[in-house]
Amino acid sequence: MTAKWEKSQVTRLRGEDRRQKFLDQLDDLVHGIREDSDEVYGAPRITAELAEDGVYVNRKPWPNACD
Repeated sequence: MTAKWEKSQVTRLRGEDRRQKFLDQLDDLVHGIREDSDEVYGAPRITAELAEDGVYVNRKPWPNACD
């Protein structure tokens, strides 16, 4: 079990983690939408904008993006 954990840690630290890459891209999208709306849009509207672009996510992955 330790070997699997170590391998996943090495992969994550090298920046090869697919989930982290997705979350980083999602964060960029969210910040872009928020800036384009003059920081007016909140989580529900940003979620709708992402869905219009074909990105379907729950609001939970980025709760602090609208702060």
